[in-house]
Amino acid sequence: MSKTVDSFYTLYNNPFLLSGIMVEFYKHYTSSQRNDILLSYLVLPLTLYECSKAGLRRANRQRSIRTFVKEPERLFGLSERLCEYKKTTNMAMQFAVDQSYVTIDESLSVSVDPVNMPSLNPGLKANLTAAANLAKMLNGVDIVSVYRQFGIKKL
Repeated sequence: MSKTVDSFYTLYNNPFLLSGIMVEFYKHYTSSQRNDILLSYLVLPLTLYECSKAGLRRANRQRSIRTFVKEPERLFGLSERLCEYKKTTNMAMQFAVDQSYVTIDESLSVSVDPVNMPSLNPGLKANLTAAANLAKMLNGVDIVSVYRQFGIKKL
């Protein structure tokens, strides 16, 4: 039975499919900060968790981090989820770089290549919307402040 559960977990958290979510996030993230690759570790834990995904899907231009974190159930277990998805995030980003969907410069800033865009899985539409809204919410906010407001102490 545990092999079956492990197989479903592997299929659901397939880094090849999830790389599209990462690309969608960076497509809408317009701030050019040093080390903005650190934001990639927040994308999967926030967009794959149903409660935070629902909050991000309803986000509009008026939504900020402060209003997002007012509902603590959205951030419940975020540190654990961040650790759980760390390896998957690394593999998804590596796949995106290998396929030339994104480039990472020497200051660890991520930019999307508009010519090479991945074909996105329509089953992930809600996650893609959540990733785009998360990027819009984090635009212009200092990366350290983002981690602090989400209550994450270590990566």
